[in-house]
Amino acid sequence: MQKDADVLRWVPEDICTASMCCAAVNTNGLLLGYVPVALRTEEVCRMAIQENGKALQWVPENLRSAPMCREAMQRWCFAFKFVPEAVCTAAMCLHAVEQHSLLLEFVPLALQGLFHKGRVTERDPSDLDAVSDHLAMLRHWANVPKDADQDWDAGIQSAGGA
Repeated sequence: MQKDADVLRWVPEDICTASMCCAAVNTNGLLLGYVPVALRTEEVCRMAIQENGKALQWVPENLRSAPMCREAMQRWCFAFKFVPEAVCTAAMCLHAVEQHSLLLEFVPLALQGLFHKGRVTERDPSDLDAVSDHLAMLRHWANVPKDADQDWDAGIQSAGGA
């Protein structure tokens, strides 16, 4: 199995085992999409995310914890698109938007107001100064300290990531 993990795509579900799935996602996290839903345990999903943050999209939503989502975002910032609103925090939003301004689109409605206080919305959002202002406003209104990156890093380390 380790020699060619892609073979998981063609393994019938009734003979697919947890050890096959672990070996496959440990080699290529994106193969989580081919793991039968019944075998997508927290362990298998975490292994997939440690290999490739894009795998978050195939993690069952009930397993998408804040630490797992942070770990996926550390490896691929666009994993933010797949973070459930229930575990999404202002610090996650800030981190995501700092990585790529296009991720503003995926900030949950409940937190979008943090980006629209004052006159920030009157500017062109593609303007780098406007994005900088959005980030400053988020830090201010969400009471996110300037050293939030250290808190972010601590969260990643406590989750077993980088």
